[in-house]
Amino acid sequence: MKFEQKITEAWYHKRRWIYVFSPIEFLYKRLVPIRKALYKKGFLKSSHPGIPVIVVGNITVGGTGKTPVVIEIVEHLKQKGWTPGVVSRGYGGRIKTYPFLVTPRTIAEECGDEPVLIYRNTQAKIAIDSNRARAAEYLKLLGCDIIITDDGLQHLGLERDFEILVIDGKRGFGNQHMLPVGPLRESVDRVELCDFVLTNGDENICPQHRASECFNMSPQHLVDLVSREQYPLSWLMDKEIHALAGIGNPDRFFSLLEGLGSKPICHPFADHHEYKMSDIPNDKKSLVVTEKDAVKLEQFPIQDCLYLKIKAELPQLFFTNLNAFLKQASTNYPKVSS
Repeated sequence: MKFEQKITEAWYHKRRWIYVFSPIEFLYKRLVPIRKALYKKGFLKSSHPGIPVIVVGNITVGGTGKTPVVIEIVEHLKQKGWTPGVVSRGYGGRIKTYPFLVTPRTIAEECGDEPVLIYRNTQAKIAIDSNRARAAEYLKLLGCDIIITDDGLQHLGLERDFEILVIDGKRGFGNQHMLPVGPLRESVDRVELCDFVLTNGDENICPQHRASECFNMSPQHLVDLVSREQYPLSWLMDKEIHALAGIGNPDRFFSLLEGLGSKPICHPFADHHEYKMSDIPNDKKSLVVTEKDAVKLEQFPIQDCLYLKIKAELPQLFFTNLNAFLKQASTNYPKVSS
């Protein structure tokens, strides 16, 4: 097990050895509010693009299901007549010039897996930049009238109007400690400041929040990595497969495949893993991966590989709250349509 995976395992299974990092956590806990105060008092610069900004993020390290949520929000905004633009840090990418606009020819090696995944599902304009405020301004110049950030809850340089917190319902907040002893980027109190809380799973982690609901990832079908031919979910039934996942919580993907009737041989990797050919199983069994991994693996000469297409099924209460925000935003911001 790699060190990064050992750390994650310690957070969510409450291993005692992780407390060796307590002095670093002590410093981190004090730096977080100092940093916020510096933004609030204007010592650190923050700005707003003059169009509505929606942040989709989390307070833990690792994946919670944010990207599928972003995809559904973008599609909803388009249906409502908005022209959304997406801001991403582009974690794992190798581009050097910012802002970078994702195009049909962009590959995951350039800008990271998540921006490519969002673009292919929405065709929305997506700007990659370590400076999210600059990316938002760039998208505004390109004709976008509303901004969605994939992650960025802690990036206070970009002012925002609506915050959506996404939580992994199985992992929750782990051992409830802050980095590096636990997975928390901020204290759990931060939850109360968000406009809506979405829990990925059946158990509501924050039932006390004024606007908190669960959602689930709904498997749709399988897609061949090379031919793009679609297969029904029944293709998995009683089939022994290799299952590969380099996401925030690989076990969630493996459990999903088991629930669909397959017999997966599991190959977990860290989130945003940079694959090598040696990572790919080399036998006659089919390989099934996440769509996020597929955008990276398509650069490899792999045969008999399929990815599972999933959809975030967001609750009606969420869309009710989002629509109320959009109605108010169309009033607050001139020259934007709703």
